[in-house]
Amino acid sequence: MVSSIRFATAIVALICLAVVTCFPSSSRAGYTIYLTDPNADLSSFTGPYATITVDLVDSTHANVTLTSLSSGQYTYLFGGQHTLALNLNAAFFSVGNISGSQAGLGGNYTLDPWELVSTGSGNVSEFGDFNFTIKSKGGFTRSIYELTLTVTNLSGTWVDDASVLTPNADGYRAAGHVFVWNPTAPSGGSDVNPLTGFSGDGPVIANPVPPSIVMAAIGTACVCLFSARRLRMNKSAT
Repeated sequence: MVSSIRFATAIVALICLAVVTCFPSSSRAGYTIYLTDPNADLSSFTGPYATITVDLVDSTHANVTLTSLSSGQYTYLFGGQHTLALNLNAAFFSVGNISGSQAGLGGNYTLDPWELVSTGSGNVSEFGDFNFTIKSKGGFTRSIYELTLTVTNLSGTWVDDASVLTPNADGYRAAGHVFVWNPTAPSGGSDVNPLTGFSGDGPVIANPVPPSIVMAAIGTACVCLFSARRLRMNKSAT
């Protein structure tokens, strides 16, 4: 009986070791918010329109990345007033390393360089007030597909990625100014006039663990179980 208990304990320990080995902490790091809730101007286009990923560097620093998405023939880009709005879970904070990346649109159209105008706070469409907003120069002609920044908490600490943002009074953690680009339409000059609107976030989800890591953990645990059982049988035979 005691031998069976020890064997079972050893198997559990081996399985736990396999899971810890195959599931490094970085695989679970980061939280992603999807901008899925459109205002009236954007409601005829299918979301999600972008992802906003929050990665905690340490208890007072976090990197935030806005990445635009596509749906069918449409590509969603960001720019202008309230390019990005965040509701940060901190009474006092600073934001730096703000950088925008542009995509080649094809055809005869070339975007002008993206340029940050200012940061601040304020109301965004129907999504309420945010304590941090970004305004960039121009509109679609300077729009971006990705924006990155670093936030520093000056009044406390964050315990994990999900705690960096918090819902505002209207229940939104983030919003953005979306430009709907249709690459199949005539491009160049005055022919380019994409529709525009705003979108707020949906539920936060943890970045999923890749299936390959799950299978590796299960496989390692099975090997450990088989090896331990063979070892026990060999000892019993002698």
